[in-house]
Amino acid sequence: MNIITMDEKRLRGHFYRHLENSPEAEEYDFSPWALFHVSDLLTKYHKSGRVDLERLSYDYLKLLKGFEQENPIDLGQKLHQLGDKTLFLTGFHHDMILKKKGSAVIDFYCEIGSGAYQSLSLTMQDKQVSEGYYDLSAYFRVF
Repeated sequence: MNIITMDEKRLRGHFYRHLENSPEAEEYDFSPWALFHVSDLLTKYHKSGRVDLERLSYDYLKLLKGFEQENPIDLGQKLHQLGDKTLFLTGFHHDMILKKKGSAVIDFYCEIGSGAYQSLSLTMQDKQVSEGYYDLSAYFRVF
């Protein structure tokens, strides 16, 4: 079956199986939560296929500027979105960004995304979720 015609549930399962059976999954001990999160992320962005680089930079700067005044729940959601968008951007569009903007831009967004996930891993009450965010942070470039 073609991934373009798959429904969301099958597509998510397709991505999860590929992540779970990847050589990187054998080398690193990814938590099932992290694998599910990345497969869900790929499913979500699969249809749109784009993340606006300039908008992402603006959102990051806006988040930094208002960091102290943020409601903790809103901050968590924004960090989650920032991590997801940068992971999708640097993973799925890596070659295009490298060609157009250079490796420094890739490094910049990898640090932003990894840092967002790390912040979330330190604040989560649920141990499984905390470990999942930690994996996303620690293995950001692998995903």
